[in-house]
Amino acid sequence: MSRFDETQVAQWLDCRGMLCPMPIIELSKVARRVPEGTLLGLTGDDPALGGDLRAWTQSNRHSLLHIEHVGPVCRAVIQIC
Repeated sequence: MSRFDETQVAQWLDCRGMLCPMPIIELSKVARRVPEGTLLGLTGDDPALGGDLRAWTQSNRHSLLHIEHVGPVCRAVIQIC
């Protein structure tokens, strides 16, 4: 995963309280509307979110730049490719 500057994140999606597959659906909607190279952030508390994000970025050829778990919350930054 690459380093990034959090000030470069164009939009943060707050998906706390959403369960699979809703965080990925919300991310997909936004990803379709932004230009290539855009950094999107996502925060969620679905226990499966980390694995879902890894699978989604790989299958859609986006880059997962950062992912961290703080307690039950997962924060991630994805570069849309």
